[in-house]
Amino acid sequence: MRFGTYIVLILVAVAGWLAVRKPVPHERGPLRQEAYVWQRAWTPAVTDAIRERAGDFAALPVLAAEVKWEEGRPLLTRVPIDFALLKSIAGLAYPVIRVGAYSGSFDPNAPAARYLAALCRSILDEWSAKEIVPAELQWDFDCPESKLSGYRTWIQMLRRETTPVRFTITALPAWLGNPQFKSLAAASGGFVLQVHSFRPPKVSSEPYVLCDPVKASKFIEIAAGMGVPFRVALPTYGYRLIFDETGKLQGLAAEGSAKDWPEGRLAREVRANPNELAGLVQQLMNGRPGALKGIIWYRLPNRADDLNWPWATLQSVMAGKVPDARLAITSTTSSHGLTELTMANAGSAMVMPPPTIRLSWLRARLIAGDGLAGYELVDAGDDGAVLKRSAATRSLDPGAHASAGWLRLSEPTEVQIDF
Repeated sequence: MRFGTYIVLILVAVAGWLAVRKPVPHERGPLRQEAYVWQRAWTPAVTDAIRERAGDFAALPVLAAEVKWEEGRPLLTRVPIDFALLKSIAGLAYPVIRVGAYSGSFDPNAPAARYLAALCRSILDEWSAKEIVPAELQWDFDCPESKLSGYRTWIQMLRRETTPVRFTITALPAWLGNPQFKSLAAASGGFVLQVHSFRPPKVSSEPYVLCDPVKASKFIEIAAGMGVPFRVALPTYGYRLIFDETGKLQGLAAEGSAKDWPEGRLAREVRANPNELAGLVQQLMNGRPGALKGIIWYRLPNRADDLNWPWATLQSVMAGKVPDARLAITSTTSSHGLTELTMANAGSAMVMPPPTIRLSWLRARLIAGDGLAGYELVDAGDDGAVLKRSAATRSLDPGAHASAGWLRLSEPTEVQIDF
């Protein structure tokens, strides 16, 4: 899912059109909201998330298959879906087919087109055999902008093959300024405008962002002028980047747990900004084009995906509310003088532990102590100490807690905490 390549040129190209176009009717109120299940491996964390959160969404578009091309021939990966689980969530799921970069003919009678038509029928037949009748089949293909006219012939053919199931496509902002896009959109059963993407920086000093809400709002207005119902896809995810000593990009992680990087490498993260996207959602609830029919979040949070928002954050943003950060650090002292320090996040936003935690006490002396969860005990004295955070410390999810350190004092006493 990419943002397109020439964003500035798009905005310039459509600026004149925006100035003279007819006003687009606007609506207010709650939006239909969905969430992608995009994993290729349905781990317990993924199935638990579907089971626990499906009811919070109008639908769950599920990655069902992916096609890549090798020397013009298709290579298919089918996702091993838990159909019993999907059946249990009362028909909320529908399949998505992802198609990789393609440079061949778009002739609807060519082998590639016939293969893709048969794949669509196969996916729908498989779901029907599992007693799940999807309301929609979504087609995710980042077509080169110069090929949109040919792509339209594919869409017309695939819609005929999948009738009566609704057939929709994903679309990139780069397409909006292309004269061919309006007829392509009209040929589809609707489209999903993907206003998020990530082009990895070559060096650490290069700016990078997943989604610009201001540009996203403009793209939504432009898309509404096509006169075709559409939804907008918004991000919940992030990337972890690794740079070498010279600042050159060495690799990235896009999903799952943190990767162990070599010593001396610079790790950075880029994440979807929940505060900014909450503002965009609130803006759309207060007034949006009537053609905009909903939001699809990419992707459904699960407990093992530390490069995605936690559920509490997404829940807040879906309501158009900026997630709140509420970090508390408390101490528990035993009768033997052992004091344990615990951090807890009682808010709906992820919280980065503070860089320093200052500790002080009276009528006791420090015998021993240490930092935990990325903290180091420094500046220890008879009546106080400091816990200093290392660069590797991870943020706390909503509802999470972690030990920051411990002290053993000569006498049981109250420890004052300042951060």
